[in-house]
Amino acid sequence: NPNDPRGDTLATSMDYAQEAGEADEDGKYTNHFIHPFNQVEVIAGQYTVGREIVDSLLEQEKFGHVNLHADPIEMDVAIGGGGHAAGVALAVKEAKDLGKMGNNVKVRGARVEGGKQNTWCDGTATDIGDLPMLILSNKAYVEGVDHVTDRELADAMFELTGVFNKMAEPAGSLSYALAKKRAGAQRMDKLRSEQVDRNATRRAQGVPEEPPVKPTLYIATFTGANTARHIYDRYM
Repeated sequence: NPNDPRGDTLATSMDYAQEAGEADEDGKYTNHFIHPFNQVEVIAGQYTVGREIVDSLLEQEKFGHVNLHADPIEMDVAIGGGGHAAGVALAVKEAKDLGKMGNNVKVRGARVEGGKQNTWCDGTATDIGDLPMLILSNKAYVEGVDHVTDRELADAMFELTGVFNKMAEPAGSLSYALAKKRAGAQRMDKLRSEQVDRNATRRAQGVPEEPPVKPTLYIATFTGANTARHIYDRYM
């Protein structure tokens, strides 16, 4: 019904769902309300996703592909209401407590700048729930939360499509966008460090120093996804 405002937002949708789950005259429930993220059972379900990631890493370690007690490993997990990130963080913390991996394995949250406003990533456009926040705000579970812009998110989404042949919605591209951004930042740190060393040598030789490294020269976007560039430019 176009004149019915229920369902226009997450808040009105949940109000309507809760009304539908209320007891009838006989005291019996005709429906059961399940919160999308602020509920223990939902977080427990998302925990199983974290277990799959942990089990995959343990399998890789078995074949010598990774050292879970030495290699720097970061898991970037998208955060909207926080249920998914909280569940994954619980599974990783459990593995650490059991000695299966060390503190070198970290979980970081990925969120869009602006939170629930002024973003096209409607899948995460909500406040973090009270229950997930208990976990996400604890550094023993989550190292911290980083942000990406809508443009960085769109770059990641189109790259997933053009390079990896994976169709992902904005919320599904969020963690990849953060990993891509951090990789670019780490690459820039390495390039700048190398340049400092070269310039020290050039100064000793009386040769002019190199100009500062520019990020735009090294952080590539839209690799293999140029066919969608005109759509992206028009949208942004």
